[in-house]
Amino acid sequence: MSQLRDFMFERVYLGPAVRAEHAKIATVLSTLFEHYVEHPELLPPTPDRRGGLTDSLARRVTDYIAGMTDRYSIREYTALEVPHAFAR
Repeated sequence: MSQLRDFMFERVYLGPAVRAEHAKIATVLSTLFEHYVEHPELLPPTPDRRGGLTDSLARRVTDYIAGMTDRYSIREYTALEVPHAFAR
């Protein structure tokens, strides 16, 4: 079992193909984060446990992005970064 675990981490979970995608994923997430920090009006209201809106903007954006599916986050990123003329 230990050999299988080592193999899976080395070749699958942390392999070169996966590492190559990490930079792309980081770009998508940081772009979305910056966008929503600059446009907080696009965030849904998120009351805190006391019923107010006291969570920091960074926390609200992080929570919103964390709740996105992969497909939705990529669609949002594409809408921001791909010129509309190319997206058609």
